[in-house]
Amino acid sequence: MALIKTKKAAIGVDGNYWRIIAVETHYGGPNQLWPSKHAKPVTYVHLAQFVNKAARIDGAMSLDTVRLVLDGESNGLPPEDPAYYKAPDFLPEPTRAAAYTALKTMKDFMDAADD
Repeated sequence: MALIKTKKAAIGVDGNYWRIIAVETHYGGPNQLWPSKHAKPVTYVHLAQFVNKAARIDGAMSLDTVRLVLDGESNGLPPEDPAYYKAPDFLPEPTRAAAYTALKTMKDFMDAADD
């Protein structure tokens, strides 16, 4: 389960293969098991970016790893603004399949191909 979308990695190299490497949900509140800056539930989706699928299969190191935050929050801009962004809500069942579905609704991966 991966997404195909070409983006420039932080090191300046293009990579088009994105693999979900971890999904974790923190349920918020004062009694949560792991510390989080969020007081309400939040899901973190960790992705590894590879040059391409062949590099991933051959065991190459990822170009970059990113952590996306799913908390239902927006970037503070009005919805009519073209730069408006709202993250999907947290995932009560933090599975790779649920994260994949949520990623396909996000601005950065809406047009990504499936693999």
